[in-house]
Amino acid sequence: NDLLKRGVSRQRAKSLAARFPEAHIRAKLEEFDYRMTREEGDPLRPQNPGGYLSQAIEEDYASPKGFKSQADLERERQEKEDQTAQRKAVRDAKAKDDAERKANAELEFQRKTEQVKNYLESLPLDERKQVEETAIASSLFGATAGEAIRKSLIFQHVLDLLEQAGRNAKK
Repeated sequence: NDLLKRGVSRQRAKSLAARFPEAHIRAKLEEFDYRMTREEGDPLRPQNPGGYLSQAIEEDYASPKGFKSQADLERERQEKEDQTAQRKAVRDAKAKDDAERKANAELEFQRKTEQVKNYLESLPLDERKQVEETAIASSLFGATAGEAIRKSLIFQHVLDLLEQAGRNAKK
């Protein structure tokens, strides 16, 4: 029926169907349809469509340059889809890793903040003032440090003290 629609006589179509596998005929139909999309007068467009198609099936003509079968097009589409999915999976994994790193860093910061707070609160007021003054004095900012910098300097100084005490305790 597909051969008849493309200009092959009924008798020739029956003969071709009997002698050649359906997959071979289908492949030649696809190639033929591709050629028929060419403009009139194009040398790749058959002048006698039915005769050309019959001969292409019988003599197994090579595929025209630039032709891609539906199977090839589907395979390419699937490969692009797979690559897109793979890129998305990589992006998603990276985003998840970044979120986990950020969450872990936030937890670590909160833990250290709590450590510093607990340490400072555990000190008598005069010792606490001494620790804070030492932290400020040891910086380049000194007495000119604003409140945010002052807090940051004290925070880091106390962390250094706690880390040093931890190292000394392990010895």
